[in-house]
Amino acid sequence: MKPRLQKKVTVLIVIFTLLLISASVIIQLRNQMHSITLFNTLKAKLTTQILRDALQKAASETPQRNRGKVFDELLFSYKNAGLMETAYIYTPDGKIVTSLPPDNLKTASGIEFSIIKEALKGPVNGPMPVSQIEKESIKLYIPISSRGRVDYIVCLKESLGNPGEAFTQAYLSIILTVMVISVASIFFLLIVTERIIKPISLLNDAVKSMAAGDHDLKVHIDTNDELSELADAFNRLALEIKKKKAQPDKS
Repeated sequence: MKPRLQKKVTVLIVIFTLLLISASVIIQLRNQMHSITLFNTLKAKLTTQILRDALQKAASETPQRNRGKVFDELLFSYKNAGLMETAYIYTPDGKIVTSLPPDNLKTASGIEFSIIKEALKGPVNGPMPVSQIEKESIKLYIPISSRGRVDYIVCLKESLGNPGEAFTQAYLSIILTVMVISVASIFFLLIVTERIIKPISLLNDAVKSMAAGDHDLKVHIDTNDELSELADAFNRLALEIKKKKAQPDKS
């Protein structure tokens, strides 16, 4: 018997395995992305409150000529603590006081300036600062006040997560999932081969032998299902044909 059925079954199982692995990986990455986004959102809110309180205190207690240096030290300390990566401090007219990482820009861009103006209209100690969602990140614009007026706007940029980060954090579970699905698929293929493909192959060979005149062949299939019944029916048919062949010709 040509191994056409074996090949077809193998190809189907491989395709099903690849689809199952792809679906499992996508689901795990989506769940991990959701967890990363939720964590980073909570982290951004916490950082916003901490940074706002620290900068407002520094702005109130530090002479204006020394604020840039004090702000630099605060930003770098929060960066070293892992609370933030990117931040800009603007004056209400859009001039850049300091930034992290250091930037050669002196003033805000047109879009940034329009958002700064919008942030100036909000409450200084409001629960939620003006925000701008970008691809895989969020920008928070935090007004900083001293002596009752807004002196600065802090733009805090936080990552919300990306597929690369999600894969890095979930790669062990992804690898384990791929291994489990692959082993299960191989085991399933072996079972299908042993319990279905081989019995069909035996029956196919037996039918060909009977058609060639061999009526002494018996097929033994112990699967306790329709294939077993088919083998028994084949054996009875072969026996009946053998008996009829053995009977003398009355004509």
